[in-house]
Amino acid sequence: MRIALLLSVAFLLSFLVLFTSSQRAWAETSNSALWCPNLFLDTVKTGDTVELGALYISEKNAGSIKENDWVTISLPSWVKLKSIRIYFPPTYLPYSVSGATYKVEFDENGFTVNREVYSYGDWAGLGPDMLLQAVSPSSFTLKVNKNWIPTKTCFKATIYFDQVLLQPQAAEEFKPLDIKATLDAPSRSGFSSGSVTVAKLQLSARSSISADLPTQITESGGSLADITLKEDAPGALRVNGEDFLTRNTVKLTLSPGFVWDQVKLIPQGGVRLR
Repeated sequence: MRIALLLSVAFLLSFLVLFTSSQRAWAETSNSALWCPNLFLDTVKTGDTVELGALYISEKNAGSIKENDWVTISLPSWVKLKSIRIYFPPTYLPYSVSGATYKVEFDENGFTVNREVYSYGDWAGLGPDMLLQAVSPSSFTLKVNKNWIPTKTCFKATIYFDQVLLQPQAAEEFKPLDIKATLDAPSRSGFSSGSVTVAKLQLSARSSISADLPTQITESGGSLADITLKEDAPGALRVNGEDFLTRNTVKLTLSPGFVWDQVKLIPQGGVRLR
C-alpha cells in the first residue's frame, strides 16, 4: 500500500513538472541578433554615433502573445538611442502591423514615431494593434493593444538600431565588452525575458591582405593574382599626411627581375578614394 501511494505521488509530481515546463515553453519568444558588428576602441570614440546589430523577436507558438502582453527593451545606460526602425515582417491576418515599418527617433526631450512627436512616458500607436512607450533614450516598451485571434501565424518583429550614441560616464564602461539589448517581460507574457548581444567593443581595428591563386607569368609578362586589402572595421585604414611613407602604409614589392607595369585599384564597400 505504501509503494502504491509513493508511485501515485511521484506520478503527480512528474505531471506537474511536465505541465509547468510545457506552459513555460508555450509562452516563449525566440530573441536573437540578425547580425552583431565589431566596434573597435581605436576607431570609435566617446560621443560617436554608431550602428548596432538588429534584434529579432519571433513567437514560437502562434497565439501565445495576447492582449496587454508587453516587453521592455533596454540598452546599457551609456548607449543612447538616436534612431531605430521597427519592422513587422508580413504574417498576414490577424496582425494589422504585418508588413509595416515604424521609424522612432529619440532626443533629450522625447521621441517621435514616423515624425509624430511624443514626450517620454507617452504611449504611441504602431498601427491600431501595437503600442510603444519610451521612458528614456535607452529604453522602450512594446505592448499588444488588441486581442488577436489565435491563428497558425506567429508574431515577428525586427528592431534595427540604426543610430546610437556612445556616452560612457566611467572609463570602465568603455572597454572591450558585449553591448547587449536586455528584454524584460512579465512571467505571464508571451514575450520572453533575456539578453541579446547586438555589438562587441574590441580593442583595435586591423586590416588584412590576401591574394587569389597564383597565376603563371612568362618571359613576355603576365598578370598577378588579384590582391585584396580589407578593413576589419570602418576606420582601420586612416588618411595619412605628407609623411605617409612612415605611417599606416602597405608596400607591395615584386621579386627581383620583375617591375610593375600597370596597377588597377578597385574600391569596394563604399570606400571613397581621394
